[in-house]
Amino acid sequence: LGGKVVTMSDSNGYVYDPNGIDLAYVKDLKEVRRGRIKEYAETHKDAIYVADCTKVWTVPCDIALPCATQNEINKESAEALVKN
Repeated sequence: LGGKVVTMSDSNGYVYDPNGIDLAYVKDLKEVRRGRIKEYAETHKDAIYVADCTKVWTVPCDIALPCATQNEINKESAEALVKN
């Protein structure tokens, strides 16, 4: 449908890549090398890493999928998500 994934997170922080997340790289990073997503920003020039998972909800988006854990979004995060 033309959607583009621009953020991903782990327990330490999140990566934002305005060009879209490189899924092949992420699969290798996580499934083969068992690396952390911080490494993604070190190899993708336009990507940034933010060492705070709660700030991922401040990134403008059309669809957000908070699906990794329960109770991940508090009041402040929900307000930021609606605003963006």
